[in-house]
Amino acid sequence: QSGKDAIDGALEDPPGEDVLFNPLLHDTDEGKSELLDVAAPKGAEVIDDGEFGATAWYLMLASRMEPKVALRATDGLSGDGYVVYRDEKRVCVRASATGEAESDVEELRAALADWSGRSPEGTASVEVADGTVEFRSCDPGADAPAVGEVAVDLLALPVTRTQLYNQVLASGGTDAQGRCFGQTLIDRFSFEQFTDEAFLSGPEGQGLIGEVQRSCL
Repeated sequence: QSGKDAIDGALEDPPGEDVLFNPLLHDTDEGKSELLDVAAPKGAEVIDDGEFGATAWYLMLASRMEPKVALRATDGLSGDGYVVYRDEKRVCVRASATGEAESDVEELRAALADWSGRSPEGTASVEVADGTVEFRSCDPGADAPAVGEVAVDLLALPVTRTQLYNQVLASGGTDAQGRCFGQTLIDRFSFEQFTDEAFLSGPEGQGLIGEVQRSCL
């Protein structure tokens, strides 16, 4: 299918959150995420629950750490779920997540431990139980200082990766070449370089892009 028929087909059965965040997962096993059931503590008032999603994980993590680290931690997700609840006048969230491999679980745990370590004392925690990351965070109160900032600019990293992949396919390259080109450029450049048009169009940036092209294409 192509054109209007392809769009109609996609809307009839829209992809999941992981695929919307990373379209390279479309029609792959990694793109089929599992919704985990997460329970609130006994007696707590449930406010909301459902799928947390790759976009939310990435933006949350990237607000307090190097975006490339946040992206690597998010890329390994295979399923998640969350519940928001009120317990003794405090609003908290519990979230669970699984990974494609044991190393993916550890990568997400380490990123969340870093994130939690920047929170006010006693308000956030993370652990791994039976291969599942268990995360909890509670509202620190109105007087707590802000830590990190969720900004739309952070999405430049995953969005540009997809654009690079599409550019390779549009020029006749293969799926594997597109994945190699997009991911390797992210690995080679810092986030600041990756989002700096002057650097990318300058001699150093163009030289690195040329090296990646030769290795992937």
